[in-house]
Amino acid sequence: FDDFTTGTAATNSVSFTLAPLFSGKIDYIEWISNTNQFMLIGTFASIRTLWGTTIGTPVSPTAVTSQPANVLGAAYALPVANGDTLFFIQRGGQRIRSIEYDFYISGYTTKDQTLVADHLTIPGINQIVQQRGIPDIMWAVRRDGRFLGFTYSRPEIENYACWHRHYLGGSFTDS
Repeated sequence: FDDFTTGTAATNSVSFTLAPLFSGKIDYIEWISNTNQFMLIGTFASIRTLWGTTIGTPVSPTAVTSQPANVLGAAYALPVANGDTLFFIQRGGQRIRSIEYDFYISGYTTKDQTLVADHLTIPGINQIVQQRGIPDIMWAVRRDGRFLGFTYSRPEIENYACWHRHYLGGSFTDS
């Protein structure tokens, strides 16, 4: 973990350049994360998948492949992985989206998780975190310091998703 020397051995560090999706545009990496099934790079302009030579193979110094999964862009805030699903704040901070692999279309799909409650995120969202339990709750901190909760279950299990607001006393300084 202390040696970041580049090379071709499997134990060497990896260095690569992502080509911009739009000609002449610079794209900043906002975060890198993973789920049980895949690794993702959230950039300002898109979400990209990352793998080795083929899907499911590990990244190595001699095998790096990255493809765009969508062109919505990500905010500078860490995402939340929940099994095979990754939740992230979309660029602009108004929407929380999930991304997962869909076997029916052999590709990645994103869902707007704030579609039915978009009025709750109008001030914008700064941060999201996951609380494991029964049920699992994803907490979001709005830019005005208010908390939102998102209780979520995968469609093949119980298929529910609901938003709830929480007010705390005192003044807001930082999340």
